[in-house]
Amino acid sequence: MPLQRTLVIKLGGGLITEYDQAAPVVLTERIFSLLKTLTLSSKFERTIVVHGTGSFGKPQAVTFNYLNGVLAKKRWMTVQSVRRELSVLKRSFDDWSAFLGLPTWRLSTSSHFRFDQLGTPTLVGSNVIHDVCAQGMMPVFSGDFVIGKNEEFGVFSSDLIVELLSSAFSPATAVFLLDEDGVRDPVDNRKRIELIE
Repeated sequence: MPLQRTLVIKLGGGLITEYDQAAPVVLTERIFSLLKTLTLSSKFERTIVVHGTGSFGKPQAVTFNYLNGVLAKKRWMTVQSVRRELSVLKRSFDDWSAFLGLPTWRLSTSSHFRFDQLGTPTLVGSNVIHDVCAQGMMPVFSGDFVIGKNEEFGVFSSDLIVELLSSAFSPATAVFLLDEDGVRDPVDNRKRIELIE
């Protein structure tokens, strides 16, 4: 059953991170500013927040050669290394949320999304999302690795997460805050979908 009067907000990774001498940096002041705007979302009964990985995710995809979004099972150490980097961004985002008094609740992307045996992206944990919203909390997701088909690891982008959440919950409004015009193809991150106005 769709959540009524739901707002889905996607914060682009390039908007909240950057490189500084080849190291990923969390733009804490920008996160602070963007999160403050979430406090204005009270006209919606429920808000679901999704953020990208920006400089914590895309450069690693180039370095470790998985721009196609797939890593073999034997490369699990690469997956763990990248996920450790991503945890820095998640922690900063969650800390600022707490500082602002926003009732956010981080949910694991890998526990709620999968690629099935045919490679089709799937939402598998909608009941928990409903429960978190019922408690007056804002579920938070971000791009991450998930279990893919044939025991591979698959990249589940924030754009793909928003697409599946929108399909499952029929939000009244979905807002994309980005640093560029358009979004990436949710299945092949190398392709760009043009801005639709």
